Amino acid sequence: MRVVSRRGHVEVPVRIDESLRPGLTFMTLHFQDDVATNLLTIDATDPKSGTAEFKATAIRIEKLVGTAVG
Repeated sequence: MRVVSRRGHVEVPVRIDESLRPGLTFMTLHFQDDVATNLLTIDATDPKSGTAEFKATAIRIEKLVGTAVG
C-alpha cells in the first residue's frame, strides 16, 4: 500500500489490526532503514523540549495497482 500525507508518501506492507479504533493507524518510526516513516511527518519541534513532532500526522492509504490485499 501507499501511505500518503501532505508532506510525502511511502510504500509499505499493511496489516489490519481490529484492536485499533476505526480511522487510526500505526507505523513504527524506529527503523528508518526499513520504512522512512518520518517522510510523512512535519519538521516542527516542541519549543520547550526540542522534541520532533514525528508521532502524529493525517494520512490516507492507497492500494497500489497490481498488488494483492489479504
